[in-house]
Amino acid sequence: MACQILIASPSRSEREMMASILSEAGHITDVIPSIEEAMRVEDSGKYDLAIIDADFGAQGQGWLLAKQLRHSHWGKNLGIIILTRSSPMGFMHDTEYRDLYDQVLFFPVGVEELLANVERVMRFRKKR
Repeated sequence: MACQILIASPSRSEREMMASILSEAGHITDVIPSIEEAMRVEDSGKYDLAIIDADFGAQGQGWLLAKQLRHSHWGKNLGIIILTRSSPMGFMHDTEYRDLYDQVLFFPVGVEELLANVERVMRFRKKR
């Protein structure tokens, strides 16, 4: 199942690696290199899934981006995967963030892990 995927990460190598893996799997990807650009993503419903680096910009900016996308008028249908290098436990237990993501993955993320989680989130979102 091909998806339109937004990749938001400050790391060029991580963006390019994820875009390459996902494109080879048949998905269409758009990469966003800055938090400022990511915060201006049009509220269009263009994307099926967003993969967001939690460490994007200042501390917590990736989570704020997830919140902005989830609360947009099309965001409840958007799958969101958060990538992090540290424990997201504070965010995961905070009721403000609980409904902002479908999956949290820890860096480094392998090819099979990324593809399996994209597939799982999209299957879950289609059922809703």
